[in-house]
Amino acid sequence: MQRLIRTTATRAALSLLVLGAVVAMPLSAQARPAATPAKPATPMAGGFTRTHAWEFTLSGSVFSVDRALNNSMRTSGIRTDTSRFMWGGDVGITKHLSNNLAFAIGMGLGTGGGAKVLTPRAEVVWTTGINNKMNLFVPLGIGFTRHTNGGVFSTTANRITSTIGLHTGIGFRAFLSENMAFRAEGLMTYDTYEEVLSNGKSNAFNGQGNIGLSWFVGTGRSVDTDGDGIFDNKDRCAATPRGASVDAHGCPTDADHDGVFDGIDRCAATPANTPVDAVGCPRDSDGDGVIDSADRCAGTAAGVRVDATGCAIDADGDGVADAADRCPNTPRGAAVDANGCPRDADGDGVMDTNDRCPNSPAGQAVDATGCPRDTDGDGVPDGVDRCPNTPAGTHVDATGCVLANDADHDNVEDSKDRCPNTPAGTRVDSNGCTIYAFLPAVGASLPIRNIAFRTGASTLLPASYTTLDEMAAGIIATPGSRFEIDGHTDNRGGITMNRTLSANRARSVMNYLIRKGVASNRLTARGFGPDVPIGDNSNDTGRAQNRRVEIKRLS
Repeated sequence: MQRLIRTTATRAALSLLVLGAVVAMPLSAQARPAATPAKPATPMAGGFTRTHAWEFTLSGSVFSVDRALNNSMRTSGIRTDTSRFMWGGDVGITKHLSNNLAFAIGMGLGTGGGAKVLTPRAEVVWTTGINNKMNLFVPLGIGFTRHTNGGVFSTTANRITSTIGLHTGIGFRAFLSENMAFRAEGLMTYDTYEEVLSNGKSNAFNGQGNIGLSWFVGTGRSVDTDGDGIFDNKDRCAATPRGASVDAHGCPTDADHDGVFDGIDRCAATPANTPVDAVGCPRDSDGDGVIDSADRCAGTAAGVRVDATGCAIDADGDGVADAADRCPNTPRGAAVDANGCPRDADGDGVMDTNDRCPNSPAGQAVDATGCPRDTDGDGVPDGVDRCPNTPAGTHVDATGCVLANDADHDNVEDSKDRCPNTPAGTRVDSNGCTIYAFLPAVGASLPIRNIAFRTGASTLLPASYTTLDEMAAGIIATPGSRFEIDGHTDNRGGITMNRTLSANRARSVMNYLIRKGVASNRLTARGFGPDVPIGDNSNDTGRAQNRRVEIKRLS
């Protein structure tokens, strides 16, 4: 069966190529670039429609006879010569049911070599568009083929008739006026016979080519369904929305290319690539008065006042929008909580930016600097001072009472003093060692100020060396102490990349301190990436606070 179908297709194609070369030469001679897509067929002028018209066709015809059938006809005396072609005509009637579908009947009659041929048929026809000025069509139907040496309807003449024939083909029309068209088509029929032909088979492939004219009856004025001023038979875009401006082919125009048709577009000069709403105006998704293409903060809550970039106004620059800021006049640079109020991590009533002792124990009375209050000035906070009224200048122990043995007068008993020769007047820790402002107390952390790295890398810049040199000297001068260097980042970029970068930067600082003489067993380094923020990552100020390296005292 597959071989039969391939044979049918091959013979049909060859027959149609011959016919196409005759009737379509002017068209094929016009070369077109291969990359240029074919344009839609040009609609015919005027406002006529043939959608439900009758088509009457009269054609001249050439009939081709299957070789085996032709030999059988000669043997049986139906035909006297060896030619496989016969000449005649064809008539047809077609009822168009829509712009693309029709039903047709027709009959061809020809003669040649002393024989006659009759080819009645009925078929369904698909058309690329009956209202187009030029269109292609493909018939598919049934019929039969009769060859005889007498009258085609004679019962006494010698004849051979197929029991049934299936046919298909291709053709085209070119309209010369509203109601008349030039028409050409080629058909290939697969006929079956009761007789056995000369090749031992009972089937044959017979062809027919027709060239002629068609007349159309029942045409009428076409309608404009979408009301765009272009008749449907000319309208390439037949469902144009009401109100849209259209071109000569009935297709909507969009001058600013925003996806909203002219005529509907209330903002007809929208800049290129600007997102727009249903009426063609720049979209403002959050309704803050700043169009999306210029809005840096596209999800602003309703009612929030914004600046020209669409971001919530933050008058005091603390990273909390005015609408949510309970402390709208926070000093510049102060770390704040989610409500915009200065952060007080240890709850001592002194905001962190002014707190020199950020880890004061809960409930401890502090002074204006956030450090434990020391009424008698002996260096021991009132909360733990067992001798609260010690005279000024008296050397005391850790409880605030008079110290018997304190050679360097730093208020740390000699037996507990790790730095026994501290210069007079030097502030010391509980071990009697100098307190450096840039070194935290045991258990506390401080950011390392005035250091910088190459962008996106862990390489220290030369501007960092002075600060780290002083820090190295302070650590060396604080025997028995151990420190941890902690790296942190903001939340931009991948979390794995940020954790790696923060760890590498912490190690860079640690390695520099080791090179400056700090014992390696006194230092460790860790990277936390964006996991421990101290600022709001939604704004530049907060992100800058989060990009930091801290030193934490372990002992």
